[in-house]
Amino acid sequence: MASPNGTRSLVLAIAALLFSQVAAAAEDRTRVLAEPLPVAESTPLWRGPQFVQADSQGRVFVLNGESLELFQVVAGDKLASRGRLEASGSVAGEPAVSRQAVMSTAGDVWLLLDSSGKVRLFRGGKEKYLPQTVWIASALAAPRGTPLLAVKPGQAVQGRDMGTQGDPGHPPAKPPFVLQMGESEWETLVQGDFLRLGSTKASIGSEIRAGSEVWMVAEADGTLWIAHRNAYRLQRYSPLGKLKDEIVVGDGAVKWAERSAEDWKKLEATAKENKFPFSRSGVSPFQETAVTRSLTVGRDGRVYLLVETPKGLALDRFDPDPARQVLERVTLGGLDSGRYSMASGRQGLYVAALLGDGGRWRLPWESLEAAKWQPVENTAVNGQPAQVAAAPGM
Repeated sequence: MASPNGTRSLVLAIAALLFSQVAAAAEDRTRVLAEPLPVAESTPLWRGPQFVQADSQGRVFVLNGESLELFQVVAGDKLASRGRLEASGSVAGEPAVSRQAVMSTAGDVWLLLDSSGKVRLFRGGKEKYLPQTVWIASALAAPRGTPLLAVKPGQAVQGRDMGTQGDPGHPPAKPPFVLQMGESEWETLVQGDFLRLGSTKASIGSEIRAGSEVWMVAEADGTLWIAHRNAYRLQRYSPLGKLKDEIVVGDGAVKWAERSAEDWKKLEATAKENKFPFSRSGVSPFQETAVTRSLTVGRDGRVYLLVETPKGLALDRFDPDPARQVLERVTLGGLDSGRYSMASGRQGLYVAALLGDGGRWRLPWESLEAAKWQPVENTAVNGQPAQVAAAPGM
């Protein structure tokens, strides 16, 4: 593993290159270049996961998903420490590697999903008791401080996915899609459905995972936006769990491709780096095609998605105004293909790479407004072509 000084030097060199790209393409309105946040000797960098979030006032925060140290983006896009989330006695002092982390719009609640599948709740910076569920979490949200989970249509027993039918002795009529924490237990907010499996060359496990992985973000009033990660399907739910809008590009289905030689090399390298046993026979030769890479609601009321395209990463925005309901796209520069977190701040959209030394960027509002956005082709809103989409409830 590279030394901290070596990593920092590399990050500084990349940042300088990206800044020069921003200046060179300042007049190109066909794309927006992500501006890297400045990196100095004092800039906190780490190898573990990071998550960027923003509150309703537009204040932007970055959480170290391993140490649980919290930073605020302050003047000059610098990171200022705001202490740590305090773990409960049972896990205090143990590594807390988080796979996902979201903050409430008020900024007082954090909801984390750790590497074991446990969901953790922090209020006022301190961990609180939260009942666990047998359903496997796919995404998190905390509107108005209330924990929400988007879950897969399969239950977990002793940490293993049982498939899509849950407990064979007591199979539910239908699985939940979104769970909401009630007074003492999880309650179904949005009803789900079992997946249709076996129609592809991929393994059943791959089909379950690819068909149920989503992003979820909540507005201050409790409105939920859910974007499927491996198919272009964006959904808006009311605070009571009623589907209000559905935006689909193409057929909205998961696409599969056979793993390339480069894909296998990456898997083998990752296993070797983490000292995991690896055998090709234990991995499906087919993989899903990633579509969405992050999701957030802007301060302008639009919904923003990072999406994979043949030309690289792009930024899509959907205007939920019933008079418009248009899905538009602008290409991005300065960001490689991969997984990110994204938040809406006062100065723009903030984007963070999966790892704390992988980069942080800003997409200024003025650049986004000046960009030349293009309608996304083959888009349907509530079953109608986007250009003539009907208003909700019609």
